[in-house]
Amino acid sequence: MICSAPWYVLNNVSSDVAGSQIALWYYYRWDIESYFKLMKSGGHELEHWQQASGHAILKRLLVAAMVASLASATVWSLQGLDTQEAEEFKQTLA
Repeated sequence: MICSAPWYVLNNVSSDVAGSQIALWYYYRWDIESYFKLMKSGGHELEHWQQASGHAILKRLLVAAMVASLASATVWSLQGLDTQEAEEFKQTLA
């Protein structure tokens, strides 16, 4: 059963902006907030980085994202392998 309820979002955006556009902006913001939560508490400790500029933080974020992407690709490629080495590596990662 699907229930439908009205949503009320308080904002300071002009009234000529569609509600669906505002909802999309909130959706994007939630993704960004989730990413920063991961970067702060997922082992990356973003709040302890000592970069002095926004550009330096951006470069470090890009490196961290690339590492996460490569690790994800490695795990997915291991899923299809049934060799002894792959099984041992899966156990190590788990």
